[in-house]
Amino acid sequence: MCENWKSCILTAKGLNTLENQQKKDNKTYIDIANESEISRDTVSDIFKQYVCNRGSISKLFEKYLNRDLKNDDYKCFPQGEIPENHKKPKKPKPPSKPEISITLSPQETIKQAVKELNYQDQIRKFTDFLELENYNKVGAFLIYGKRQYGQRWLINRLCFEVPYFINPKCETLPLKRYRYDISGLWQDLAQRFGSKSNSPQDIVEAIYQHWQSQTIIICFSHFNYPEICGQYLNYLILNFWQPLVNKTGESKSKYSLLLFFLDESKCNKDALGMPIIQDFDINTSWNICELNELSCFTNKHLERWLDTNQKIFETVKNKELATIVDEVMQYNQKTPEDVLDQVCSYFNLTWYDIETTLPIQIKER
Repeated sequence: MCENWKSCILTAKGLNTLENQQKKDNKTYIDIANESEISRDTVSDIFKQYVCNRGSISKLFEKYLNRDLKNDDYKCFPQGEIPENHKKPKKPKPPSKPEISITLSPQETIKQAVKELNYQDQIRKFTDFLELENYNKVGAFLIYGKRQYGQRWLINRLCFEVPYFINPKCETLPLKRYRYDISGLWQDLAQRFGSKSNSPQDIVEAIYQHWQSQTIIICFSHFNYPEICGQYLNYLILNFWQPLVNKTGESKSKYSLLLFFLDESKCNKDALGMPIIQDFDINTSWNICELNELSCFTNKHLERWLDTNQKIFETVKNKELATIVDEVMQYNQKTPEDVLDQVCSYFNLTWYDIETTLPIQIKER
């Protein structure tokens, strides 16, 4: 083993072996990272011949190439003698985070602040999808959890990450309206997208044409009903979503086409009748990618958020920050939306007031 096992790179031979296998498999860094059980950033560093520890390189060869790392696959550098071209470039230090301006309206102040509150696991998985290279941003996602766990906020929070989210076409449809007759769903979709008929084929074509010039967001909500779970949802995927995904493969677009299934009743995802996967796969992109089930805020995370954003509470009259922290923490024993509602109350608002200003509106409860 080399003396400095923390500063290793692939040799030309080792890199060639790895790249040949990647080309043969047609896999992305994310695919390889998942298969090798190491981070995507580490996989990228290894391919780019930036120094990393020998253990990561060895694990990559073992898990992905199914063979041991050989001595001529890698080389190590003594401490202090790493060539500059093998050092990972340091990211420029970001400018100091501007404080949220208290000249904003109370609604905007709160929206800016709560963007950093929880849901990081769901956002990370979604942004991994958005960062896929050489792939149209076309995908479907399941957002689910108990009632009042912030599902409606999360879908809007995800859309803040979407590039070209300018004048998007956002359509929400509660499937419970159509649970006894799916023809009503085809009729509404056809009307909203200007399809020449109510047939799924013509609806797919109409949505495809809209996608050429704008981002499309479709949200199906209220689907956790016996009449919908099972054959109904499976039929919807096979006759609507899968043909639409296949159609988008005919051209490239800078815009996103996203389908969300939004549940607020902690559905049994295994009984929905849809092909649900843990991580997005470009080879079966019509499958529904599960975003982690929503959970309560942890006390530690909420305390950190309150501390970071204490500036916005300075305008609250007759309330010390310590009192506000105690009150908010007490509401954390309930639901995330109870916490958000309590935060809003200090500005004479409700969380519903915030929801009504969001781009994606889901009217029914």
